[in-house]
Amino acid sequence: MKQWRLLGLFVMSVWVLSGCGAVFDPFAMGSNVEESLPDYTWQEAYETADYGADEAGQEVVVSGFAEVESKQYSQTLDELRTLIQSYDGKVTSQDASHTFDEYTHQKLRWTHFSVRIPSDQVETLLTDIQEKYALRRFAVNSYDVGDELATDEKRLAEIAARMAEIDGALASEDVSSLEKSTLREEQQDLELEQRSLVQNIEELRKDVADAQIDVSVFEVLRYTDESASLGHQFQRAFSGFFSFAIPTLALSLVSLFFVIPYIIVAVVTYLLVRKLLRWVKRKEGD
Repeated sequence: MKQWRLLGLFVMSVWVLSGCGAVFDPFAMGSNVEESLPDYTWQEAYETADYGADEAGQEVVVSGFAEVESKQYSQTLDELRTLIQSYDGKVTSQDASHTFDEYTHQKLRWTHFSVRIPSDQVETLLTDIQEKYALRRFAVNSYDVGDELATDEKRLAEIAARMAEIDGALASEDVSSLEKSTLREEQQDLELEQRSLVQNIEELRKDVADAQIDVSVFEVLRYTDESASLGHQFQRAFSGFFSFAIPTLALSLVSLFFVIPYIIVAVVTYLLVRKLLRWVKRKEGD
């Protein structure tokens, strides 16, 4: 009966610690990721209907992203690169690393790259990606920069007119040296503002012509809408238990190693005191 009670106690202990181990599972907590993943919140893939406005007078900047899940990681990566090139897209930057599956702890790779593509090709490209691959998230955004461009160009015209006036004043003999010094300072300020406006206009027109698209490919054992098998869940529970129990046991053994000398001293002291008390009693009897 005593053996059965001990067995039952052991089974209950394993069951409870399995739950605790899952909480302290370092793989599930993502502590073994070499580099941090892009900070994307998981959600259902969605589509934005308006890829950009075509109304006359509008200057539209288009941007978007697609997060692809794949069980054939290398093949999908090659296919996406080929697809992007077919739409005159260019990869401007790339980042790659890996994480671990929360159930099997198998290493899973991911790649993120930024793409420049003609704005009129964005809709077709992202629609192709959406139709061919499983997605975590998908979105396209657009905003009109026509007002900003018009404001900058208007200010450039005002600066050009004012600098023409300053050039005329500096060439005139009727303007004093002090006034010319003040005009030159104003001229330098206007030149700085002019360069800044020209740079901003060039960047905006570049963004209007070529969209910025971010594409990420994640290697998966199961897609987001697939649940893990019972075997994988069981494996995760017990791997979590051992990842917690083994370090705890090792720490206990190390602690015991440091305690042993104190135990020996205590035992020796007890034996000496006991022997001394017996000797005292014997003397008193005599």
